[in-house]
Amino acid sequence: MFCGINYRYVDYSFYTNENSVAQNMAEINLNWNIYKKLLFSVYYEGTFERQNKYSRIYLNLTQRF
Repeated sequence: MFCGINYRYVDYSFYTNENSVAQNMAEINLNWNIYKKLLFSVYYEGTFERQNKYSRIYLNLTQRF
């Protein structure tokens, strides 16, 4: 089993105007070898801005032969 956690802060500044967009991004992933050739993965990514919030969840099941 493997687990990872990541955090990033990004501040986008645009040359065309004085606006900027600050984002806080969090990621969590979990990988689990159920059997020798069977892998299950879950990945979550969240992006948090002042006015907007975005979330993504990816699920993956891999069978090797």
